[in-house]
Amino acid sequence: MRFVLSLLWLSTSLLAVEINPVISDKFYREPNATFAIHPKEVLKKVDLNTVSVEAAQSQIENCRLENPEAIWVFVLKGKLTVKATPLVLGTKNFLEFAEESSIVADEKATAACLIQIQQSENLNLYSKSKKAGVLKGNGKVNTGIIVNKSSRVNIDQVHFENLSVGVKIESEEPTLIHQACSVTRCVFAKIENAIIANKINGFVALDNSLKDITATGITVNSPNCTLAGNSFNNVVTAFHFSGENAAFVRNEFISCTTAFESTAESKLAFISQNKNTGNGTQVKLDGEKHTLFDNSIAGKISTSAASPANHFIYKNPNLKTSNEPSLIVFNPPTSKNPHKDTTIVPGMGRFDLEIKGDKGADTKKWPDLSAAQKQADEARTQHPQDFIVIHLKGNFAARTPEGLSMPANSCVILDGTIFADTDSPVSPPWVKGEKPTQLIEFPKEGYGAVSGGKLDANKKTFYGIRTSSGKSDHGVIEDVTIYNAARDGVYTKYRNGQARLIVSKSNFSNNFGRGIWPHVSGPVFAIENYVETSGKDGIDLDAGARYNICIFNTSVKNKRHGIFIEEASHHNILFGNELNENLNSAVHVWNEEVKGNTTDNAIVANVCNGNRRGLSCGGRDATKLSSSNFYFNNECSRNTDYGIITGNKNGLNNYFSQCIVKDNKAGDIQVNEPAKPYLLNTPTK
Repeated sequence: MRFVLSLLWLSTSLLAVEINPVISDKFYREPNATFAIHPKEVLKKVDLNTVSVEAAQSQIENCRLENPEAIWVFVLKGKLTVKATPLVLGTKNFLEFAEESSIVADEKATAACLIQIQQSENLNLYSKSKKAGVLKGNGKVNTGIIVNKSSRVNIDQVHFENLSVGVKIESEEPTLIHQACSVTRCVFAKIENAIIANKINGFVALDNSLKDITATGITVNSPNCTLAGNSFNNVVTAFHFSGENAAFVRNEFISCTTAFESTAESKLAFISQNKNTGNGTQVKLDGEKHTLFDNSIAGKISTSAASPANHFIYKNPNLKTSNEPSLIVFNPPTSKNPHKDTTIVPGMGRFDLEIKGDKGADTKKWPDLSAAQKQADEARTQHPQDFIVIHLKGNFAARTPEGLSMPANSCVILDGTIFADTDSPVSPPWVKGEKPTQLIEFPKEGYGAVSGGKLDANKKTFYGIRTSSGKSDHGVIEDVTIYNAARDGVYTKYRNGQARLIVSKSNFSNNFGRGIWPHVSGPVFAIENYVETSGKDGIDLDAGARYNICIFNTSVKNKRHGIFIEEASHHNILFGNELNENLNSAVHVWNEEVKGNTTDNAIVANVCNGNRRGLSCGGRDATKLSSSNFYFNNECSRNTDYGIITGNKNGLNNYFSQCIVKDNKAGDIQVNEPAKPYLLNTPTK
């Protein structure tokens, strides 16, 4: 487990769970699937001829003629020297680098690259040792590997030296996510541009080491990308981004001039938990709707003059800004950071309101939350130009179903418990069109934040926190414990689709619906939450929810799924979550009622152990699909049914790559032929 959890219970009251993430900056795990692309494949392994590239190429072509349907694994032992032509690999050609193997440029080389992949699919280039797979340009060959107009190419644990470009992967137009490519655990040294990924939907770069890069480390012009655990040392520009929807997470920048640079075409980069050492670095933002959250990077943020005013900046204490109008710097005091800064939202002052509750255990003596409501509303009226900081000190009872409706531009810091003590029935049935009830309602307009304390809905109010207004601005929920909601812990239906909501390091337990429910909304960023024993799902991305990112959450023992992506939701990224012991699937991708497709979702490096199923997907009928989703390097073990179910006939063309599957009771991977799944693994044979 990545999190150390401490659960303390007192009768009907849940005490706070302290979440102490074990910060890891390495994510890729060795795949152990027993087949490369299909259980019934023919796999042939031969040593590659190293006399010359021409001899090696002739051997490759002869093998393909001998059995064009087979997967050929060519094992490179020793050194292959490139002169006028590169080594060309085609469909279902795997290249395994043995110990001390290399491909190097001759001193008179004229080839454009060392390895070329053109209009091909299903290739793995890898070594099983850190001492293998060196590609050297020697200043004569510009590019190590060119991947052009190709699908499903994985490059793992290869070394690149003395090249203008290490890896260049590109298509002429944006691809489908089931054509995704990856570069993992590779080393790039003394190179001008290490990795270029152009129009490759779902591109993944994990755990790469880039050192002495004179231009750009990783250039990405692709949607739905995951870039994590990469180390940049003495790099001019680490990331250059011009795509849409990407997660840049837990990367390290050592003596880098610029950590992150985006272009005017870029949208929706989520940049979180990155760090740097050495001198301060720069973050240069252009484009639209980027979010920086919880980075320890030291340096400066700048924007172009033409950049829209919509980059959301929260909890980046060492990144300095110059009050640029393009940046929305939200700085609410929280339970863990109760600062006294006067500026919370630029252009507004600050007014603090302290409201005292009861410190005893008798809920009948706790003051009614309606009195706090009155004081908060009065503060809003009396201080119209200020951000209102509401300190709730002690315990309160919500005796009306509305709970506390936060004023516009306000935050709540709770040091105690809010307990639902209404006349409502326990577990009230759902009735269409009924008025929602909650303990806290986010501002109907303006910014909002809630932190600290416990929200006990007592099975009477529908939601712990409801954040549903279409006029709301950005918001934060952090370090809150929410339990016993009659429906959902956090609910977002019809929330302003332009406003981002961060739900971080909070605890959800025994909520009768979902723990966190991004529903007809987006983007919601769920980071390092602990969710357990929900009546349905831990996290449910529902009804067209888009651009949501879920990272490092622990979602366990829920009665349905750990994370559910459903009803034509798209462009969502799930990365590094622990999804164990759920009564159905760890991750389920589905479409039941909405005409359309649940698609373009990236599910990367999650742990899915001890559930009924690890990963599963499907659709209800031909008009309600879950098609073209990408699952990469997920661990699925000890599940009581299959580790991975690749889809039904309406769950088409989903792509599963670099799987870790073992000890699943019904079987590791169920390959359903009508679903036409794509699979690609480094073979264990």
